[in-house]
Amino acid sequence: MSGRPIALAELLDAAALDEVVRSYADFHGIGLALVDAEGKELLAANRTTALCDAVRAFGPGRDRCDRTLRDVRVASACDCFTAQRYQTEPLELEGQRLGVLIFGPYWPVERAGAGPSAAVVSVVSGKGLQKAQEAVAGLRPVDDVQAAKIVKQVARVVTVLLHAAHTRHMTARLHLDAIERAYAEVSEKNQHMAHVVERLQEADRLKSNFLCTISHELRTPLTSVIGYSEMLLEGLAGHLNDEQREYVRIIMEKGDQLLQLITAILDVSRIESGALRISAEPVLLSDVIAVAVAAVAPLARRKRLEVSLQLEHDAPRVLGDRDKLRQIVINLLGNAIKFTPDGGRIDVVVEVGGMLGPAAASSPEPTPDQLGLRLRVRDTGIGIPAEKTARIFDPFFQVDSSSTREYGGTGLGLALVKSFVEAHGGRVWVESEVGRGSAFTATFPCVSEDLAAYLRGRSEPIPLRRALTRDSS
Repeated sequence: MSGRPIALAELLDAAALDEVVRSYADFHGIGLALVDAEGKELLAANRTTALCDAVRAFGPGRDRCDRTLRDVRVASACDCFTAQRYQTEPLELEGQRLGVLIFGPYWPVERAGAGPSAAVVSVVSGKGLQKAQEAVAGLRPVDDVQAAKIVKQVARVVTVLLHAAHTRHMTARLHLDAIERAYAEVSEKNQHMAHVVERLQEADRLKSNFLCTISHELRTPLTSVIGYSEMLLEGLAGHLNDEQREYVRIIMEKGDQLLQLITAILDVSRIESGALRISAEPVLLSDVIAVAVAAVAPLARRKRLEVSLQLEHDAPRVLGDRDKLRQIVINLLGNAIKFTPDGGRIDVVVEVGGMLGPAAASSPEPTPDQLGLRLRVRDTGIGIPAEKTARIFDPFFQVDSSSTREYGGTGLGLALVKSFVEAHGGRVWVESEVGRGSAFTATFPCVSEDLAAYLRGRSEPIPLRRALTRDSS
């Protein structure tokens, strides 16, 4: 806590003390004043008598009165030049002098019957002397012992009030000091956390730059590996037997997988750095899906998976980037193929519907500006636990992250899907049940003219969200 001395004004309950001082002053008919350690008068009642007023009407008398009051504030008792007297009592708290209580002026009992002092006669004249004589005659003599008792009694009452005020003050100061210390600690921790966050952001920026740079550096030699493999398969370097062709085909296939992984890492670094760019143009989504299905068909055939397409023939075009849309479809299909057991089924559905996602199920019919094209990839795979569905779109997240997990992959595919879909202004979500499969839905904005024409050709309303049951179409 601060070692600064406590001032009387800080402890002073002005209303309570003023009532005490005035009640004693009125009861005894004699003035009472409370002065702080600096000599400043804080409270006063009946401060002067008629004799004081008569003397202060003259300049010399007023000057001598002021000097007397200054002397009184530093003395335990003082005789005024007017022959009146003051009694004082210091106010102390825990050894610290806070101020002084002044009782007076009063007419001493030994001066009973006496007239104005010679000092008074020397500073007043004419009618002023007559007023001084009348004032002295009207003063009630007070015994010094009685005056000392009165001032000590008032001092005890004031001290009790000051002690209570001091307790409250110390409690408040302790509380304030505790708050200041807590605030200082929080500020220090905030500064430390800000520094840590700054370092983490810098590390993240460096990591993204490194990923972007290394991805570019890896793509160059890998492209050559894939290119030379293609030339070997085409026989440009001579005839290959079946075993050699199989080896080269495996080299090219694995090289292509590695190239896709590098491309995914490069896309993630672009997304994190804010460098992802979408080239929006009208795209027929069914054409993009056909190309994507052809690309993953060999993987599906190896697992004997049935892939069905349910596309609306008059569906409007979407406004998007063809390459990014193809990557979205390939990633969703690749994810479905990976987690669907042999002999399973994958349904790809494209339809016009609401873009707002599962949260909008309570709205029975969307407005035109809520409509878009919805791509749904539904599988009969292993499904996703409910507690994991909220994180499957996070970069590098794996539902099974153990080193012995059955399914491979980097955890980037769905993160890229989410980033690409949201860059188009759409939404992506999943509905899944463990053991019964998953349904991923992505929405895309349509070309407005195509959507208007599509709506004019329909007679029934479009539901905002259809149930994604296994047997729904």
